[in-house]
Amino acid sequence: RRFSSGCGSRAGARKSLGLPESGPVVAGVGRLNPQKNFSLFIRIAADVLKRHPQTHFVLAGEGPENELLRKLAQECGVGDRLHFCGYVPDTRQIYLAADVLLMPSLFEGLPMTLLEAMAMRVPVVASALDGIAEVVDDGRDGFLVQTGDLPMFCERICQVIEDPSLARDIGESASYKISNRFSSERMCREVELIYDRFSK
Repeated sequence: RRFSSGCGSRAGARKSLGLPESGPVVAGVGRLNPQKNFSLFIRIAADVLKRHPQTHFVLAGEGPENELLRKLAQECGVGDRLHFCGYVPDTRQIYLAADVLLMPSLFEGLPMTLLEAMAMRVPVVASALDGIAEVVDDGRDGFLVQTGDLPMFCERICQVIEDPSLARDIGESASYKISNRFSSERMCREVELIYDRFSK
């Protein structure tokens, strides 16, 4: 329930993060380490900006690759369009501000970031990894891309940016799925069923 599209204002969230009120925003959330593959995030940003130069990118998180990623952003020419937010205690501000959540991870289980963004109707473009693919129905409530496929990551992000009705439909389908499959009530019922099955 905390992660719902009505939990705050888009304009207020963008202002708090130092982002412009208008224009697309692509976000990444997670620890700045090799697993999350944020170096690819930056290279994707450089390609997206060739088609949509008004786009801003946000990285929320801290970690050992912080300086490396900042240097790469400068080398790729996206330094003025990529905002390093550091640790953000309330990630709802990121999701409220974002038009797309980009997850180019090399490996994942079932990331909470994915569930949170989907609950808040943010279209997700993510690596087609086991845990993520168990949740996302490609093209219906998010987009799955083969790990490391820079051109396709770029294409999917641009597709969402260029088609507001698609972004809305993806976001609504994602939110519906999360509220029905991952609510606390549903999870409790399923755990109770497991206990019941093995206690007989």
